[in-house]
Amino acid sequence: MNKRIVFLLLSVIALGALGYWYNNKPKGNIKADQANFAVKDTGSIQKIFIADNEGKTILLSRTEEGWMLNDSIKARKDAVYLILETLPNIKLKAPISRRSIEHMIKRISVNHKKVEIYMEGDEDIPTKTIYISDATKDHYGNLALLETKEYGRAEIPYFIHKQGQKGFLSPIFFTKLLDWVHTSVFEYQDFNEISKIRVDHYDQPEESFELAINNSKMEIKGVETNIILNGYDTLLVQDYVRNYKKVFYEIDDYLLTDQQKDSILKSKPWYRIQVIEDSGDKNEIVLYKKSEPVRTIDFEEEQQQLLYDRDRLYGYYQGRFILCQHNTFDKLTYGLSDFRTTN
Repeated sequence: MNKRIVFLLLSVIALGALGYWYNNKPKGNIKADQANFAVKDTGSIQKIFIADNEGKTILLSRTEEGWMLNDSIKARKDAVYLILETLPNIKLKAPISRRSIEHMIKRISVNHKKVEIYMEGDEDIPTKTIYISDATKDHYGNLALLETKEYGRAEIPYFIHKQGQKGFLSPIFFTKLLDWVHTSVFEYQDFNEISKIRVDHYDQPEESFELAINNSKMEIKGVETNIILNGYDTLLVQDYVRNYKKVFYEIDDYLLTDQQKDSILKSKPWYRIQVIEDSGDKNEIVLYKKSEPVRTIDFEEEQQQLLYDRDRLYGYYQGRFILCQHNTFDKLTYGLSDFRTTN
């Protein structure tokens, strides 16, 4: 093969490679303003707004009391932390080929979650908006488009992922309201956060009590008699107050109809637990028996149908119906007689 033929063959190969590169390269160079999806200073984030194609929206706001959901309810700490831990670690997984840009933008417009990030001192216009669309074929990232306050909406979408993590990003930014609600009822880490605890027993009023706390000194009295309990087990009382450190309910009960809710509220409560905080604020939950019409229990000689659910009960908390577990709340529904010493 002579040198002329070899030269022509090499030229054809080079031109072919150059054409392939041109047709598959991103539209222009990767620009920092179009590809910088990460938010490094998460401590300055004040609000996160999430919306999906179905019209569901979530607003997370940083307050002195912690992150709030839609300005009214405590948001789940773990879910907020996951977002804040993810945002600084968003990286480019791969660029989009030139010939695919138009198609990918159409995909984003049809299916996406919009995540708006508002920073401290500039809470009217989002500093960054990320449109997160379909997962990549290997499920290790997502198609996404960036919009910034400074540069506007990018012309080029990218495939992004979270550095050091296998999996895609879209499930982190969920929009189902009830999945965002913080399930804590009581979270008191120190005795000094509590001024008074009152537990009302509606089936046994004589067991209702008030427990006052003043600089770790405690006083218990019966609600009905207003008589202070002279003898009580100090260690038992201290352990009881510690039960208020982490009290969570199971889930919001969104299956109840309005008629069922009215019926529950008109029925006699089982317990009411009130905590008067050191600040003077009141934190209260009312507990109701939950019917159990199906299950039965076997004794040695007879079978008895359960009248009430032995695992769960209804709670009415901050205007919402929630499901609570006996295993959790039985530790709080002590009666006055439980504190009396046997001596």
